[in-house]
Amino acid sequence: MVTIDPDKSIQSLIESKPGSHQTTTQTGQFDAIFRQTLDEAIGDPAPVAPADFSAEVRPVQFMHQAESTSGLILDQAQALIDTMAVYQQKLDDPGVTLRDLQPLMEQLRNQADALSTASE
Repeated sequence: MVTIDPDKSIQSLIESKPGSHQTTTQTGQFDAIFRQTLDEAIGDPAPVAPADFSAEVRPVQFMHQAESTSGLILDQAQALIDTMAVYQQKLDDPGVTLRDLQPLMEQLRNQADALSTASE
């Protein structure tokens, strides 16, 4: 078990530890190596050729299909909203029976199913 003796200095603890080797360098040696490395890095940079990525760019495909599909979805959504508005008006009318609402409910269900299928 290692204990710390407050009377010993840290330097003596380090020196007494087996296997710890400190290498000494000459004064200013690090500074000289650092400056040399820095000068080499700052020197004339190698010319960089512009990258040609135009060969990797593929044209957009199915754009027309995406536009027509989104237009179809929007049209179906608008039709569903319009049918819901008619349904709301019929619910407010006290003279309308549940039997009168049945075809409208089927139309709402069909439109919702069609919209769900188109959006997938």
